[in-house]
Amino acid sequence: MAWGTMLMPLIVMVGLDMINYDESGLSIVKLAVALALVTQVHVLSALFSAGVVLVFFIVGMIRNKQKIQLAYKTVIAGALYLILTFNVWGAMLEVFTSNSIITPFPVRDMSKETANLSIGKSSIYEVGLILSVVFLVQIIYIWQNRSKFSINNVVMTSIGAVFLLLSSNLIPWTLIGNKFVNLQNMLQFPYRFMTMASVLLIATISVTLSKIDTNSKITWTIFTVGALLLSMQIYEGFNNSARVWFNNWPIATGTPVIKTSRFTANEFRRAMKSSDLSQGLKLVTKGYPDYLPTNSKKEIFKSVDPYAEYSKEVIFNQKNFHKSVKGDKLTISWNSKKRENINVPVIVYSRSSFKLNGKKMNHAVMKLSKIGVPTVKSRIGKNTIFLTYRSALINKMTVSFVLLVWILCIILIIFRL
Repeated sequence: MAWGTMLMPLIVMVGLDMINYDESGLSIVKLAVALALVTQVHVLSALFSAGVVLVFFIVGMIRNKQKIQLAYKTVIAGALYLILTFNVWGAMLEVFTSNSIITPFPVRDMSKETANLSIGKSSIYEVGLILSVVFLVQIIYIWQNRSKFSINNVVMTSIGAVFLLLSSNLIPWTLIGNKFVNLQNMLQFPYRFMTMASVLLIATISVTLSKIDTNSKITWTIFTVGALLLSMQIYEGFNNSARVWFNNWPIATGTPVIKTSRFTANEFRRAMKSSDLSQGLKLVTKGYPDYLPTNSKKEIFKSVDPYAEYSKEVIFNQKNFHKSVKGDKLTISWNSKKRENINVPVIVYSRSSFKLNGKKMNHAVMKLSKIGVPTVKSRIGKNTIFLTYRSALINKMTVSFVLLVWILCIILIIFRL
């Protein structure tokens, strides 16, 4: 989510061009590329961004006389966006329609996963004293004086306020999640709305401050106190990170982390600071079965724990196997002292091509676990599996075309053609 958030200011920039539309102001290429960049990084962030762009578009259609031109440019940008992101939505379309897919785990009590205004330190669940005060002052001040500020500031503040509200427990998320079950898997954590709220409100705060009379002693006093408090909050954040890093479990995460071997905190710190960055990642991993195929007829989370299955069948089942990748082919090899059924730590989708010791295996008759791990009968001696994925949509030709369009768009933006 963080990488998607990093790109969201680009969405705001092109969105403002919609509000202040003129013939040369809104660039079709920039609008398409901005949304495409976010989509390439994080799909949920792209959905948030699309919602923001939709609001900007509606405001632009209301305010501007050149409605047909604005609508035309937006539609063309949408078509270009679909081309630029074909490798994302094309792949998702194929995988989701040809497999039964394990969704991210459902959050039953979504109201516990919200971010709220607070007077304490900041975290993913608490906005913190400084930002809570600043956000509230910005929202109230702009709405009380909206006739004195630009439409850009008012619209951005309003959208930011809506996202701030959506991220909080003022919305009955648990009730909504129970009514619309897919939200428990797709959104999971309402505090994710805070990312867009922060981008919009921090941007509008900067605009508001630029309009304030800086010659006033009261203004300078407020700025000074605010800067000191903000510095204290940043310092506290660094301190919290340092405390985590130097304690007996130096991993700053609230999600399950699996230790793949025994190690001390000092050994982990040395590995993470090693010139070989893979050393730290070999010590810990996250066992997420999200978007793996399943043959479970029921909702998989009601019949089995896919996280435990993934840990057992994949993460802790690597010892006797050697894996290598060449081109689009994954090769898995191992030695067996006898003929036996063995679970191979790979995942097989419906369009996977699977060859065991030179013999192609039919997907329909393969024995697969509930998370797509195959069980094969090994022979005495060396065994080899060749695994590839044969996509009907994503191939060298389509990827090359998408890449060519990206290059052309970048050239157009650089030279402002």
